[in-house]
Amino acid sequence: HNRTITNSDGSTTKFTIWHGVLVNITKQKKIEGEKLKDFKNEELMLNGNQPCIGINRCGILTEWNEPMTELTGMEMVDVMGKPFISMVADFYKKKVDASIRSLLDPTPENQENRTFSNQHFTIMSKSGLELHVCATCEPRQDTSGQLSGAIFVFQDTTALQEVRKEKENALKLLDAEKNLSSWLSHEIRNPLSIAL
Repeated sequence: HNRTITNSDGSTTKFTIWHGVLVNITKQKKIEGEKLKDFKNEELMLNGNQPCIGINRCGILTEWNEPMTELTGMEMVDVMGKPFISMVADFYKKKVDASIRSLLDPTPENQENRTFSNQHFTIMSKSGLELHVCATCEPRQDTSGQLSGAIFVFQDTTALQEVRKEKENALKLLDAEKNLSSWLSHEIRNPLSIAL
């Protein structure tokens, strides 16, 4: 049968008594719980409706779900084993590479930099189109608690970026028309300034 003992520091240890022999199963139960948690996270990621990827500690793609294929036009077999940074547009490579290096830095001093959210950058589609994305990223740990990689969840913001560009262009055009109208109004009221 199973028995739980409270240690002097307040932590608990689980034991299984088997034919009069006491066996410590705390680590085994912890590992089983972490494996189950990791499995559920992987299932959620792979079967979710948001574009998601997984990378290992070297930044190599290890997971790729169907919404990511729909977004980029690239199949899982086309990208597995390739560096994620190779998909990032040149303009953003340094920024994204620095973020990933910081995220995957195993030093204890880097604990607070292990996640990031709402980071905007551009990835490339299979056809060469720029896809503007907003990324959220969290580290992955193996069953011993060691950093093993990261999971990225993306939101496609390409349409939003295009609308922003159109708005900026419209505002510039409106400003130019306003300046032209102001100049014409002034010249109509003061026709002599043209002659001088």
